[in-house]
Parts: sequence; C-alpha cells; structure tokens
Amino acid sequence: MSKSEESNKLLLDILKGIREFMFETCGQKFREVVQMILDQWKAGIKHFAKEMKDIFLQAMSFENTTECRKSYVSNAFWYATLLVKTVTDWKGDNATINSLQDDANRIADGTWESYHQKRDQLFDDAVNALVEMGNCQNQRHLNQNQANIIEAFLAFDGSDRTQLCEEIWNVASPKVDYYWRDGTFDALEELRTKELYNRKYGNGRSI
Repeated sequence: MSKSEESNKLLLDILKGIREFMFETCGQKFREVVQMILDQWKAGIKHFAKEMKDIFLQAMSFENTTECRKSYVSNAFWYATLLVKTVTDWKGDNATINSLQDDANRIADGTWESYHQKRDQLFDDAVNALVEMGNCQNQRHLNQNQANIIEAFLAFDGSDRTQLCEEIWNVASPKVDYYWRDGTFDALEELRTKELYNRKYGNGRSI
C-alpha cells in the first residue's frame, strides 16, 4: 500500500509539472479565462458577471466567427477540467461546469445580454411574487399565479432548484415583515420540494 501511495504521489507530481509547463505556453489572456472558469466553478457559481463577460470577449477578440469563438470556449473549458484533475482534494460539480460553459457559449454567440436580461426580469418577478404572498395576512401558501411566476424563473434558469430558491429567498426575505417571514420561507419550501402541487386552489388563493 505504501509503495502504491508513493507511486501515485510521484505520478501526480509529474502531472502537475506537465500542467504547469503547458499552462506557461498558453497566452496570458487564455490563462486569465481558464483561471476565471476555475474560480467560478470552485465557488459553485453557474453564471458569469458582466466584467467576466468582457474578459471573455477581449480574449476571443481575434476570433472572427461564432464557430471559432465557441471553439475557444471549448478549449478553455477542456483546459480547466484538465487542471482540476490534478487537484485531488477537490471534486468538481459537473452541473456547474456545464452551466458555465453554456453561459460562455452565450458570450461567444452574442446572446449573453438578452439571456441575462430575461433571467433578471424573471428573477425579480419571482422575488416580488414571494414578497406579495409573504406580506398578505390572508395567505399562508403561494397561490397558483405566484407559484407559476416562481416556476417560470426556475425553469428558465434550469439550475439546481435548491440553489435557485435560496437565491430568491436571500433577496425576498428582508422585504417580508418579520412576523410572516418563517411562514413565507415554508411556502417557498413547499414549492421547492413540489409539495405545493398536492394542494387545491380556488379564487386565486391557496386554501
């Protein structure tokens, strides 16, 4: 066992050396993009900020076609996953890296702005729907319309339901009266776990 561990350590050291050598042969902009992917990936963040989008665009500025820009994205993500394989104490989340690559491809094909504008609007609508329910003394659960609004955001983003509901709650909770906050959180949990769909609706309010 000890010999096997020693061999694995030696192999890992060799791989790290090869990795560093390969990385040094890449352009500075490419290294910045790969590091940005790694930072987002390790933080579990599934979208790029506008400043990051600009870094991508600057790095891809010499690529004249959408096909070439998407090829650049593929190369950057391939390299990022290669680097992660030499970090044995960290396990990557494939859902996160796939979502990040989708976002990067939106940068490459020019649809990033429209996608994020739509996402921001749906997110704001979802927050407002939850706040509306929370501050209505006659409601203890989301009504069908409010549930549909929140579901529209969850479906559009397509990421993990739990993470997205946490994102909604973090913005909505300060806007809900403290007295009703726990009940509002419970109502969002009903939606997140889909328990809500076992309820019946009438006159626009849950009963």
